Parts: sequence; C-alpha cells; structure tokens
Amino acid sequence: MPQRAVVIDASRVAAHIAVTIAVLLLAYWVAPIQDPIDSSWALRMVTGLLVTGLVLWWQIAAVRASPRPVLQAAQGLMLSIGVFLIIFATLYLAMDQAITGAFSQPLDKTSALYFAITTLSTVGYGDITPLSHAAQIVVSVQMLLDLVLLAVIARVFLRTASGAVNRRKAETSVSTMTGGNLLGPAPVQLPEDPAAAAIAAGGDIRAIVRDHPDSSLAWAVLAEQAMDSGDDVAAYAYARTGYHRGLDRLRRSGWKGAGPVPWAHEPNQGFLRSLSSLGHAATSFDETDEVARIRAFLLDADPKLPSDLVP
Repeated sequence: MPQRAVVIDASRVAAHIAVTIAVLLLAYWVAPIQDPIDSSWALRMVTGLLVTGLVLWWQIAAVRASPRPVLQAAQGLMLSIGVFLIIFATLYLAMDQAITGAFSQPLDKTSALYFAITTLSTVGYGDITPLSHAAQIVVSVQMLLDLVLLAVIARVFLRTASGAVNRRKAETSVSTMTGGNLLGPAPVQLPEDPAAAAIAAGGDIRAIVRDHPDSSLAWAVLAEQAMDSGDDVAAYAYARTGYHRGLDRLRRSGWKGAGPVPWAHEPNQGFLRSLSSLGHAATSFDETDEVARIRAFLLDADPKLPSDLVP
C-alpha cells in the first residue's frame, strides 16, 4: 500500500477512535446515574461484563472482515477498553451512592472514572480505595479482568489482525497467479475480427487492410502472402503489425499478459496467425531468442495449436 494511503487510513482510524471516545464520555456524563444499586450490584456487574464481551466479539468480527485489519484492531481494542472502563466507573458511582462508606471518599463521575482508569493501569495512587466488601469484590474483579484485557484480549486482536493480513496476502497471491481462478486465467475470446467478413468475401487484401488497419487477421494474411512469395522482410513487418494490433484487442478483452487464447475460437486466429508468421519470419533472420519466445507464447496460448503454426 502506498505510504500516503497508509497515513490517510491511520488518520481516519485515529479520528474514529477520538470520536468514539468522545461519544462514550458524553454518554457517561449525560446519562443520569442516580439510582442506588443496593443488593443488585452483582447483577449489574455481570450485565456490564456481558456488554463488554459483546463489544469485544463485534470488534473481533470487524477485524476479520476489514480491508485494514491492523488499524481496525487498534480501533476495536480502544473501543473495548473505553466501554469496559465506563461500565466499571458507572458501577463504582452507583455503589458509592448505595453503600455508605463504600470508598475512602465520595465519588462523582469524574473521580469514579479516574478510579477505574488508575485500577486498569495498576497505578493505584491510594487517594481512593474500596472500603466495603462489595466495593472490594468489584475492584478485585476489575483488576483480574484488567489482566485478561491487557494480556489476552490485546493478543487476540493482534493475532486476528495478523491472520486477516496473511489471509488477504494469500488471496492476493492466488488471484495474481491465477487471475482469480484456481484453474488458471479464463480463456480469452476475442470479438469478431473487423475484417473477417471482407476477407471471407474474397476482397483485395491490401484494400481491406486500408479499411481495417486494426485487423490482426488482415495483417496475418498479408504476412502469409509475403512469406509465400519469399519476401521475408515484408512478412516480418506485416506480422509484427498484426501481432501488436492483436495485443491491443486482447487487452481490451481482459487479457492480463498470460493465459489461454484458444485457436478453436475463430476470432482469435488472426492474432495467432500474425504471431506465427512473425516467428517464421524471425527464423529466416536467425533471431533465435525471438523465435523461442514466440514459440513459448504460442504454446502457452494454446498447447493444441496446429503444429504448422509453431515456428
């Protein structure tokens, strides 16, 4: 991927992360968290963990499907951590409102989030500590889950992203080698040659070439006539012109530089006859390398090509 594209994608992911965190923080600060949780704190903690698990599952699936899995993994990990912290901050705030003396000092939304972050980072300044048994249990659960989140979940994201990158490389490699088909590129079938009807009607070949200079079939006929008359120089020139005209038509038909161009499909024959005539003319010039290249090209195009066409 070009460096500029990488920078643009990384900037977009950074912007998405910033927006996501901003939305989470806004929801946290705006949402009314005033109802005490009394004895239902355990149920709320389990619900919060389920929500975190769903977010993780969703983000890991997004990494697998993303065309930019590494960047998506970074975004998914940040979103998962953000949801995790806000769920525990909300839980701490509700516990503080429900249980007198649950923490060493009263909590508000800022201090509850601050405490959740310092617990995650294992800094633990000691300015806020859990005092009640319920608060100590919840904080202990967060500390254990922090280890899972940082040591296991981060690795899961990394491995998922790495696997997705390797899978896309393999798919790209297969597509490059086979044109997207494990059996090889699909055979190219050219449309009808623009001069085919006129040649079949027995028109003057030179006049036909003037009317249809893009016809590889017309140039092939001219080359074959020149070879029959012993003019190998003219045959070489005519055949090379027909060869290049045919290449143009092949590329317009989806040919990628290699693969079958079957002789049995009649509109392909003008190109193949031009290439064959070029090889025969090159033989008379002792162009050994050129002859070998043309022979390989013809046999790659169609291994069942009539033997007299192979130089």
